[in-house]
Amino acid sequence: MLSKILGFALLMLCALASCGVSPEWDNHGYGWEHDAVSSNGIKVSWSRAAQSGNWADELLMHPEFYERTWQRMKDCTGMDGPTDGMYIVLMPADYIKRRYGPNIGGKYYSDPPLIVAGETAFLVRHEIGHHFLLHTTGDSDHNHVTAMFQTPNGCTFTVPWN
Repeated sequence: MLSKILGFALLMLCALASCGVSPEWDNHGYGWEHDAVSSNGIKVSWSRAAQSGNWADELLMHPEFYERTWQRMKDCTGMDGPTDGMYIVLMPADYIKRRYGPNIGGKYYSDPPLIVAGETAFLVRHEIGHHFLLHTTGDSDHNHVTAMFQTPNGCTFTVPWN
């Protein structure tokens, strides 16, 4: 009986401490706070990136940017993905490199849908591309083998910045 109680207590402690995982209920460790909501329903958080002092692009502080970028990526790729429940969290580039790796500029999570990106328009477009691919082809192409990521004419490179 004591071993069951200790086992349960350990399980609860692990759950409270997250034990190295980011459960769905906390949005992959980024929480649910946001600074704005675009007219197409994308919730955006930029305050953590802006506080870093290395803010790269003021354009990213306007919800209209996300609406335009979503539509332009849709027009360019011929693909789409739902905006319902989508969060975009901008983080300082050095944070992303520490958390995900030295050659990583962003991360796409499918469930719940979350884009974590460094503070540039290019990285936001790039991660939207992963979302569109998942919802159109069933594969988000994390290995970057599709033309969208391989060619300078791919949509992540050519969609206008603003």
